[in-house]
Amino acid sequence: MYVETVEQYRSKNLAQKLAHTYVRNCFTNLFVPYLDFREENHPSVAIAEYLGCTTVFAYNSYMLPIHKKSNAI
Repeated sequence: MYVETVEQYRSKNLAQKLAHTYVRNCFTNLFVPYLDFREENHPSVAIAEYLGCTTVFAYNSYMLPIHKKSNAI
């Protein structure tokens, strides 16, 4: 699940309500909910903890710059 709240709607618990609905729907339909976010994203961590989620595994991710290929031959 990926949620991004537009800045003007932040601090209204919208992401928390959406995540709760998502997790509840997963359990109702016998799915395993999957939440994926960066450890330093404290609001997402707080939502996951509020929902009772636990860390199953962690991994490193890297962001690399993408440079536009020049037209030079």
